[in-house]
Amino acid sequence: NNQQNSYRELLQIFGPGTPDLTAPTLEITAPADGAEVDAAFDLMLSIADNQSPQNLALSLKIEGPSAAETDPTGWPSPSDLTFPINGLKPGAYTITATVLDEDKNEAIDSVNF
Repeated sequence: NNQQNSYRELLQIFGPGTPDLTAPTLEITAPADGAEVDAAFDLMLSIADNQSPQNLALSLKIEGPSAAETDPTGWPSPSDLTFPINGLKPGAYTITATVLDEDKNEAIDSVNF
């Protein structure tokens, strides 16, 4: 038999795959919880995963007088991200960030300001 079996060869070299059961890490680093912010401010967060390289899907939800939501967007792991926010009406807000790794493990962080 002169056929190559790439799958068997890779399995022999690297062993069987193991599932990723560890959620990524996510931290909203600014604004601080309970902070008062100007109408224009930077939302800053840090995302990472225990496996690298990894493409993380990040979505943001703003709840308050000027509600908004984003569709999940891919970012490499690890990343320190900054999103300029402006035009929010005065009032109490909650921003919730959700990140999923490639195996759909989820991390959530939120701040009230």
